[in-house]
Amino acid sequence: MINQIKPNSVNSERIFAPLQSSGVDYAISKPFTDTQKTEGKKEEEKKSNALGYSIAATALVAGFGVLALMKGLPKGARLRVDKFFKHLEEKFAPRGKDGKMPWTQRALEKAKYFINAVFNTGPAKDVLFKKLIHPIPFLRKAADGITDMFVRISTKTSRKSYRKTLYKFDELYAILDEFKSKIKPENAKSVGEKATKIEEIYKKAFSATGENSRLAGIHKGLEDLDKDVFNSMKEVFKDKNSYKTFYQYFLPEKLAAKTKIDIKSEVDASKNEIIENMNKILEIYRNQESMSPRELKKIEKMVKKCTKSLNKSTDLETDKLFDKIRDFKIGSAPLDALGVLVSLGIIGKGLAKAEDKDERISVALKYGVPALGAIMISLYCTVRLVAGGKALLVGLLSGLAINKLGVVLDNTRKKYEEKPLDLAKMDLAKMASPKEIIQKYNENKISII
Repeated sequence: MINQIKPNSVNSERIFAPLQSSGVDYAISKPFTDTQKTEGKKEEEKKSNALGYSIAATALVAGFGVLALMKGLPKGARLRVDKFFKHLEEKFAPRGKDGKMPWTQRALEKAKYFINAVFNTGPAKDVLFKKLIHPIPFLRKAADGITDMFVRISTKTSRKSYRKTLYKFDELYAILDEFKSKIKPENAKSVGEKATKIEEIYKKAFSATGENSRLAGIHKGLEDLDKDVFNSMKEVFKDKNSYKTFYQYFLPEKLAAKTKIDIKSEVDASKNEIIENMNKILEIYRNQESMSPRELKKIEKMVKKCTKSLNKSTDLETDKLFDKIRDFKIGSAPLDALGVLVSLGIIGKGLAKAEDKDERISVALKYGVPALGAIMISLYCTVRLVAGGKALLVGLLSGLAINKLGVVLDNTRKKYEEKPLDLAKMDLAKMASPKEIIQKYNENKISII
């Protein structure tokens, strides 16, 4: 009887046919081929790179552009322009027999005034910005913090230079000891006294203690420099004759001249005394018949190295470091950092255009971070008293290096995310057995009867 019952709920002829709903057949979609996947990835990569190049280029142009504008024209440019105008005046604008100034000289003087006025726009901008933000407490605190940090970085460069010079003097002392037996005892005693004198002068003048003393003098001498520059600018609009000061001179340099001369005189006095003692030591060895030309040349070479290194260190402190601190006193530091903030804003805005989180990370690693790094490193180099052109080159090369690292990191990240589950590393002992799974199902299933 049971075998006579026919199932009427299932159509055995269509049991394996495609499912139908409203006359539409549903089937499993054809999977993407490897070629299609590769082409899709290449297209996504191309689009991501295009966005990255756009962000990096815009950030670099804007960042370096703002940095250049905020820094103003370099000191070297001012000196070259001044030298150029002096040459023109000598060649094309001689005074007439009557002593009157010819029209050519008047024209050159007006052109020179205009150029000098351009140079003064930099400090004018700095001091006006400082006046604008200082009444606002949190902006004043941020500006002062940036300035203090930049001063520490610049000062560290000068101290490092003096330490390098000290190492060269240590080499000189070692060479003098090496040939001590070659000279007469009384001459050896004189050499020892002069070497000791050099050590004492160097320790007093060019150690951290000596430089800190001069730095205190610089800060005190330039304490009101920003106010002096601002007052000089105001005078241009009050007194018709005061414009000559604004056009004829670079204001910060003129107003800080006395402090700079005092510091340089102090440094030069100690430096010259050291060089004088080195020359006396050299003369003692030159007058010894027992010294061979090769041995004498070794001492002369080391004395020359010490002199060159000492001159470099003292020039760095009294010229580059002084001028940098002078500009910081006026208020240049926060505006120098503006290029970094501008590039950061551009990168952030560009990353917002990415389609998803994955693309944002890729673009940031390969383009955003390298562009920002290039500008930051370039700024750091200028604060470290590196020349502008060299700082720019170092920044760009560093950006390229960071880009290479970013590409490696992004590729590693993508490989890690795409890596399939490694069953071999799974702890199968902790997994439930089929029997336990069936038992769990039977315990929790719901009866429909």
